[in-house]
Amino acid sequence: RRSPARRLPALACALVILASCGGSSNTPLGTLVVTLSDTSGDFASYRVQIDSIALTNTNGTVWTLHPWVSGVSELADLAALTHGSELLVADAVPSGTYKSATITLDYLSASVWISLNGQAVAASVVNASAKPLATSSVTVTFDPSNQLTITSSKSSRLAVDIDLAASNSIDTSGSTPKVTVQPYAVMRPAPADASSMRARGLLVIVESASNDYISNTRPLTDQSSAVGAVTVSTDANTYFNIDGTAYTGASGLAAMAALTTNAPVAAYGTLGDLSGVTPGFHATAVYAGTSLETLSDHVTGVVSARSGNTLTVHGAHLFQRLGAACAAYPDAFYNNATVTIGSATTVSQDGVMASGLTPASISVG
Repeated sequence: RRSPARRLPALACALVILASCGGSSNTPLGTLVVTLSDTSGDFASYRVQIDSIALTNTNGTVWTLHPWVSGVSELADLAALTHGSELLVADAVPSGTYKSATITLDYLSASVWISLNGQAVAASVVNASAKPLATSSVTVTFDPSNQLTITSSKSSRLAVDIDLAASNSIDTSGSTPKVTVQPYAVMRPAPADASSMRARGLLVIVESASNDYISNTRPLTDQSSAVGAVTVSTDANTYFNIDGTAYTGASGLAAMAALTTNAPVAAYGTLGDLSGVTPGFHATAVYAGTSLETLSDHVTGVVSARSGNTLTVHGAHLFQRLGAACAAYPDAFYNNATVTIGSATTVSQDGVMASGLTPASISVG
């Protein structure tokens, strides 16, 4: 069902990287699926850079995963992951047994907001010595009876959970809250399970005959990386929102087929079949095209007040428009943001095939 030609660019890339890391181009490759989650703390937003994730083989070889092998960091709001995981990478990795994993977080430009009396308040971030925090690494050595095994032409999962409650202590006695950081993470080999997850990426191809599509993973708010193919399966109950129009089942997949290659797409559901080199994912909901990202800036949050066509959005995450690397302001978090709507504003309800929704349908909450 899969054309081998589709995998050639990714495989060629993996072989080149393997050579550049000092390995042999003949080393069989498997796929490592890394999922990222968070154990909740008292944070409205917790934005840090993930500088790297690296694996140490039992033979001592260290393997750095994409996209970090090319010096790219991933911006993650860890507080936004408390209700579901993110499929972070699906990377080609040399087959073998790995004894440990190391994750490095960069706090130089961290933005941390605590929840205090129902409001989000910006906090300063320090280390255990009360000094400004730069980077911090956590290494987890796997249980010898459950080490991470990468098998040629198969997929394996590494589940990464960063425990914000255990990693941070909050002091609100001063005028500016202070967060003392000593990162704590759980990283373990894990099977696919029923935990909720998002798989964001770029559309590669729709395969209507098998009710699935292939996307190239681009996690979190990344605008430049492409870190591994995923086959996303759908069924008659899958909800689609494509370019602002809602569909269910086969009609949604047909609408996706009309999108251009590399259109932005995000699936919500669960990790699926890991028996092949391309990991599977089962989608209960899919957002694609302008329903996910557009050439306009966008804000997510909860409507806490409305006055005419002016909304107050609480806990507002501001995301830059596509290609806005040189915009006058960065992706950011705000306690409250003011959003103006109008008669041309498109309104839809997540997961529901509702018709006739207008700006008047938007209410507090």
